Amino acid sequence: MRLIDEIIIKNINIKFFDGVDFDLVIKHPKDGSDGFLIFFIESWKNEVKIYNRNSRLESVLNNTKPENFTHQNIDNVYISIYQTSGSTINRTIESIYNIIRDKIEKDNLLPNQPWVPVAGINKGKL
Repeated sequence: MRLIDEIIIKNINIKFFDGVDFDLVIKHPKDGSDGFLIFFIESWKNEVKIYNRNSRLESVLNNTKPENFTHQNIDNVYISIYQTSGSTINRTIESIYNIIRDKIEKDNLLPNQPWVPVAGINKGKL
C-alpha cells in the first residue's frame, strides 16, 4: 500500500491510497475524527486472500488463532474502497483516483454526507 495523495477540504483530511491495509481500515475511527480514507485496489478477491494469508503467517509466528477477513470488519462510512478491474471498462488506479478527487474538489461532498454505498453495506458479496 502506498499513499497517493492527501488533501484537506473544509478542514477534513482525505487520504488516497494505492492498495489497502485492512488493519488500518479496521482501526480507523467510525466517527470520522481522522478523516476519510479512500483506497484503490486492482482486485478485492486478491486483497482478501493476501490478508488471510498474512493472518495465518502471523498466527504461526505468534502462536495465536488466525482470523479470516469478513466485510463486517470494515463497516465504516468514512472509508471507500474502489476496485479498478473486473468491470466492463477496466480503468487504471490513476484514472479512478483523478475522477474521485475531481468530484470531491468540485462538489464539496464533505463533511455533511459520509459516503454510504448506494446498495447498502449488507448488499455486497465476497
